[in-house]
Amino acid sequence: MDETEPAGWTARAIVAAGMASVAALFAFLFLYGDRQAATGSTGVWLFVGEVILFHGVGGLVAGAALAGLFGRRGTAGWPLAAFGGVLATLLAGLIGGVLSGVPTLLSGGSPVTEAIRLGAATVVTPLAVAAAPLLGAVWAVAMAALHLLARAAR
Repeated sequence: MDETEPAGWTARAIVAAGMASVAALFAFLFLYGDRQAATGSTGVWLFVGEVILFHGVGGLVAGAALAGLFGRRGTAGWPLAAFGGVLATLLAGLIGGVLSGVPTLLSGGSPVTEAIRLGAATVVTPLAVAAAPLLGAVWAVAMAALHLLARAAR
């Protein structure tokens, strides 16, 4: 291995993969909380899979875009990571909502309905935390772990 090759995962790859996992997990947990209402519905599992996939992709893109806010040393490191975590979480939901709504809009769906769905997708993680406050601690631990892993990679 020469000096031009990276020794392991880069901070950007760590944050992108971590945010993809967190976004997909919280989308699943949010939908899992509503599982009783959806029992017996046809096509619901395709919808659930789509939401989880698109939120995961949104988390991947948001994590890669905002990876610079994670892993910083010094007094600004933790506040930047907290801000980056909140911003990346909301951006992941927004991107997931956009990806989920594009096919509907292209097939002639209502823009107003998709705008409402997009707003709801943006706040999937805060809604999951509101439904089960313990998930807030899980989210905070995940963001702290991403920060520490990104710091170790820098």
